[in-house]
Amino acid sequence: MANVTFRLFSLLLPLLLGYFLKRGRFFGPEDYRVVVRIIMNITLPCAVIQSFYGFQMDLALLSLTFTGFFANWVMALLALGLSRKQGKKERMLDMLCASGFNLGNFMLPFTQQFIGGTGVALQSLFDVGNSMMCTGGTYVFGAGVLKLDGKKMGIKGILSKLAHSTPLVTYLVMILLAVSQVPIPEWVATVTQPTGAANGFLSMFMIGMMFEIRFDEAYRKTAVSVLAKRYACGTVMALLFYFVLPFDLPARQILTVCAFAPVPSMAAVYTEQVGGDVGLASFVTSCSFVISGVIVVALILVMGLGA
Repeated sequence: MANVTFRLFSLLLPLLLGYFLKRGRFFGPEDYRVVVRIIMNITLPCAVIQSFYGFQMDLALLSLTFTGFFANWVMALLALGLSRKQGKKERMLDMLCASGFNLGNFMLPFTQQFIGGTGVALQSLFDVGNSMMCTGGTYVFGAGVLKLDGKKMGIKGILSKLAHSTPLVTYLVMILLAVSQVPIPEWVATVTQPTGAANGFLSMFMIGMMFEIRFDEAYRKTAVSVLAKRYACGTVMALLFYFVLPFDLPARQILTVCAFAPVPSMAAVYTEQVGGDVGLASFVTSCSFVISGVIVVALILVMGLGA
């Protein structure tokens, strides 16, 4: 128990550091964007490469990727249906915040700390399908269906946006290598190791920099509505992942924890791109960090993942 507590504290320390440094105006309110770019384009891809180094692919595990993809679709379509009486931008906010799993920036540090490389690889397989939606899929689908830019987006536009997601491209390349049984060269693993190891710190630090608490009544009501939908869906997904899916226990435990991951960090970015309320999206995201943090820690202790 003491060991688990110590590791949790070491993991949450960067979050607290990022939050208080921003509150102390050492960083500006928008400086987190620089850290986001570093994570998405440098440290997260390196962490993914590290997780697949020496990993033996079981083709049956590729279904984890489809699981991540379809779980996102279920949550996005549910959010779209439940918000049909709202305005277009409000519906888009609902879709972006009520679906998707923040795995690369939130769950990955926990998995690295408590489960190790195999757990990260399993989570990465799930995150490939998840990332296809979080890093552009949900945004493209929502903007197209709701016609936020005045027209629907074609297949070419969708593929172009997805191809610009560095983490997604990295995931796909690593899976192709693993399926083809092409080993990652040792020098590649050696070069990416220090940078990949920094991903956990930077991810939690970024979350601390993004963390905002607003006490506006309208914000609270909207946040409660969106988060209620999100965690209701998460609970259903967790039960399906743990009791229904035909994977071994470690994989089902990882998916169960992932079901309660917070709102994807990119939700606020895509909300900004469609002219929505970025402050509201950031508030919902910040609240989800707290809720998910409590749930994830509790699941880690109950499942004995930190033992």
